Amino acid sequence: MRRRLNDARKDNAFWELGNKFVRESQNFKSTMTHIYPQEAEKKLNQPDVIFLDVRTRGEYARRRIAQAINIPLDELLQRHRELDAEKEIIVLCEHGIRSQSATGLLIQLGFMQVVNMMGGMSHWKGETVSD
Repeated sequence: MRRRLNDARKDNAFWELGNKFVRESQNFKSTMTHIYPQEAEKKLNQPDVIFLDVRTRGEYARRRIAQAINIPLDELLQRHRELDAEKEIIVLCEHGIRSQSATGLLIQLGFMQVVNMMGGMSHWKGETVSD
């Protein structure tokens, strides 16, 4: 229980950081791009697209898109350099809330081609894998 509480606090801190972008940007709606899971699925095997799953390692292990890389939201600030800023990054989570925060954070960090997958894995109908 204590571990879950600590994880929730970390997620909340990074959620707030990502949403700082939302509060401070007057042009937020025109800055952040969203994509439906059905449209994202069409980009799965494109070499210039990265699927970034910001869920916890446990969520990722239980059900994930095979092509997605996992950088949990609470690690994204420290690990964002692992991402290729020249590629389009489709950010996803379970329901689309953490991914929106992560998208805002990446935009703040200077990533230009970042897209939030609306509805997250809860709306994903494509193939998945698990551990």
